[in-house]
Amino acid sequence: MAYGTMCSSARSSCALASAASAYAILLGSTPVATEPRERLLAFSAKLAARLAEIGGSRCCKKSSYAALEVARDAFAELGFELPEEQFEGRCRFSADNDTCDGAECVYFPRKS
Repeated sequence: MAYGTMCSSARSSCALASAASAYAILLGSTPVATEPRERLLAFSAKLAARLAEIGGSRCCKKSSYAALEVARDAFAELGFELPEEQFEGRCRFSADNDTCDGAECVYFPRKS
């Protein structure tokens, strides 16, 4: 079975790239604007570190939830408020993902 998504083809997470792009726009960052570029690189590192911390197999939903978690605070510092959401235990897509990490994933639904 081939797992063909943009993320797997690019060997990157599109959710993290999208969050970084949105942050760059909010910052008004350009390749030659030193301070905004440094902030953008630090934000991108936080995104990647969060996904590495979570670990496990490739999962677009996991990447999206991780990006939103990191982006919420960083965007708020720039005056752009994201809605408060609880991401841990909220994934509803695990049954559709053959490579789901199940209970090993922080976003996997927990039974109360």
